[in-house]
Amino acid sequence: AFRPPAEWTREPVGAYADEWKAMKERVAAYTVPLYVHLDDEDNRKDGFSRRYRSYSSHSESTDIDLVGLVLPEGEVLAALDLDASKMSEIDKIEATLKDGTKVPLEFVGAFTEMKLSVFRFADGKTPEGLVPATLDRRRPESRFLEPVFAADVKNFNGKVKVELLRSQVAEFKVGRGGECVPDVDGVGGSDKALSMVVYADGTVGGLSSKRRSGERYSSDELVSAAKLAKYLAERDFDPQFAIRKGKDRVRIAWIGVETQRMTDELAREKKATALMASAGTSGALVTRVWTNSPAAKAGIAAGDVLLNVRLKKSHRMQDLQDEDSVEGFDWEEFFSMMGFEGYSGVSPWPNVEGGVNRTFTNLGIGKAVVVAFARNGERKEAELTLEQAPVHYQTAKRIKNKALGMIVSDMTFEVRGYFKFDAAAPGVVIVKVQPGNPAAIGGLKPLEIITHVNNEPVTGAKDFAKK
Repeated sequence: AFRPPAEWTREPVGAYADEWKAMKERVAAYTVPLYVHLDDEDNRKDGFSRRYRSYSSHSESTDIDLVGLVLPEGEVLAALDLDASKMSEIDKIEATLKDGTKVPLEFVGAFTEMKLSVFRFADGKTPEGLVPATLDRRRPESRFLEPVFAADVKNFNGKVKVELLRSQVAEFKVGRGGECVPDVDGVGGSDKALSMVVYADGTVGGLSSKRRSGERYSSDELVSAAKLAKYLAERDFDPQFAIRKGKDRVRIAWIGVETQRMTDELAREKKATALMASAGTSGALVTRVWTNSPAAKAGIAAGDVLLNVRLKKSHRMQDLQDEDSVEGFDWEEFFSMMGFEGYSGVSPWPNVEGGVNRTFTNLGIGKAVVVAFARNGERKEAELTLEQAPVHYQTAKRIKNKALGMIVSDMTFEVRGYFKFDAAAPGVVIVKVQPGNPAAIGGLKPLEIITHVNNEPVTGAKDFAKK
C-alpha cells in the first residue's frame, strides 16, 4: 500500500555507509585469495615448450591469481577457467590468509558442467579468520524486492578487494535448463574476479561462471546457490580434469585418423564444395584411418572429408578443419626467431596433437560424439566415442646420449606408419644432433631412423642407450 513521505522510516545518518562496510567485511571473511602455478618444464623438449600447443581459453601465463569461496569442511570453490590440458599442469595451489601466511591447497575436482573447481586445505580444516559461506537455497522469487548486492571480489597482491553494487531483486530471468535466477546488474564478465549475488543477510544467492560446452570460450552465466549446493552434494567431477605428472599430462582425444588441409581442387574432386560451404567449414581430408580405431569401427574411410562434430547430447556443431600446414610458411625460421634453439624442424608425419584432434580434445576423452563427413557428394554421420590417443612422437620416450651428442626417441605408431614399418621392426628416431659432436661428424641427421647398432637390432631408446 502507498505511504506518504511523512510516514517513511528515517535511517540514522551513516546507516547506509555502515551497512556497506559491514557487508564488505562479511564477504571478505568467506573469500580468500588463491594462487595457482602451472608447470610446463616437464613438457619442454629441445627448447620447444608445449605451452605453445595448449588448447586453453585461459591466459597463457603459468601464474594465475584468483579468488575462492570458502565452503564448510575446509573446502574452497573457485571459477578456474582451465581446460583439461592446462589443468593437468598444475603443480602448486595455495591460499593467502589475512596475516600473509600462505597455506597449501589440494585439488579435489572440477565439475563436468560448469567451469568450477573445488580445492581443500591440506589438513581439511578452515584456517582461523575465514568463515564458510552460507548458500541460500530458497527460490529466488521469494526474495522479490529485497536488497541485494552484486559482489565483485578480486585478488589484489594476495589480499581480497571487495567491490559492491547495491540493488533490489526486481526482475528474474531463466537460465539454461530452465533455472530461475535473479537478474542483477554487475554480476559476471571477469575471469580474474569472483562475481556473485549476495543478499542483505549475507547469504550467497548465486555465482557467475562459464559453462563447459567443449568450445574454446563460453558465455558467463549466473548459477543459483541451490544449483551450486546440488553440484557440491553430487560431486559430479569430470575425471579428465585432474592434476597429472610426466607423460600422463598430455591427454589428446582422437578418433584414429590422419588428415590434411583441404584445397579448392580437393573439394571439387571429392564433391564436397557445397557441403563444406553449407557447414561453414574448410574441412579436413582423411588420408589414413588406423586399424581398430573409433573411426574405423564407425565406417569412416580414407578419402572422406570431415565437416563438423557435436556432442551426442547437443545440437551445437563445431568445425573440423586441418589448418596446421600453411603453404609457403617457413616454420624453421619462425621457431629460430622465437628463440627455440636446437629445434630440429617440423616432422614429416602428421602431428597427433594438432589438426582436428584439437577440437576433439576440447570436447573431452570418453565423450560420445556425432561426426559429420562428406562422401561422394553426400553428407553422412557417424556416432563414436572419443578415445585417448596412444603414445605418439611428441610424448615418446627420449634419451640423450652425451658421448655421441644426440637425442633419440622411441618409434611410435605414426612414425612407423610414415616409414611403412611394421610393429616388430627395430629402430629409434633421431630427435636432435648437436653440431661438432661424433653423431654430427658421422653424418647423422634429425628425423632419420637408426635400426641397428653393431649389426644388432635396436628395440627402443633405452636399448639404444644400452648398446
